[in-house]
Amino acid sequence: MKGLNVPPLMIVATVWVVWLFLAIGALGWALFVLLDAFDAKKDAAAWVQAVGSVLAIIVAIAVASSQNQRAYQAGKQAERELLDKLFAVANFVANVSGDASRYLSDNAGDRRMVSRLEVSMRDCDYLMREVQFNEVPRAEAAIGWLELRAAVRDVLHGIQIIQEAKPGGISMLVIYDIEAAAIAAEKARGRINAACKA
Repeated sequence: MKGLNVPPLMIVATVWVVWLFLAIGALGWALFVLLDAFDAKKDAAAWVQAVGSVLAIIVAIAVASSQNQRAYQAGKQAERELLDKLFAVANFVANVSGDASRYLSDNAGDRRMVSRLEVSMRDCDYLMREVQFNEVPRAEAAIGWLELRAAVRDVLHGIQIIQEAKPGGISMLVIYDIEAAAIAAEKARGRINAACKA
C-alpha cells in the first residue's frame, strides 16, 4: 500500500479549520463565563440571535460585494477581449484595403487578381458585419468601426466596377476612389487602435 500523499494546500486548510474550531470554542467559553459573571444566562438566546443577525448581514453584504466585483471584472475582461478582436480585425481589413488599392493602381486590368481581391474584400466585409456598431464598448472605437465598414464597402464597390468594365475601359476616377477608401480605412484603423489601447 502506498503512503497517503496530502497536497500542501490541504494541510494549510486543515490547520485553519482546526484554529477556527479552537477560536470559536474559546470565544464560546469566554461568552459563557461572561454571561455567568453578570447573571445574564437567561438573555443568552437573545444575545446570540442579535449577534447572529449582525453577522448574517455582514456576510450578506460581503457576498454581494464579492459578486458585484466578479461581475465587474468579467465585464471588463469581455470588453478587453472584444477590443482586442476589433484591433486585430481593423489591422487586417486596413492592410487588405491598402494592398488592394496599391495593386489596382498599377494592375487594374488583371481580371484574375481583381477577382481574388474582390473575394478578400468580401471576406473583410463579412468579418466587419460580425460585430455591430452598438456592441463596440468605446465611442471612438465604434466611430472608427463605422468608418472602416464604409471604407470596405467603397473599396468593394470600386472593385466591382472594375470587374464589370470592358478591358481598357477602367476610369482613373474609380482607382482614385479606391485609393481614397484605402486611406479612409487607414485612418479608421488608427482611430480604432487608439481607442482600443486607451
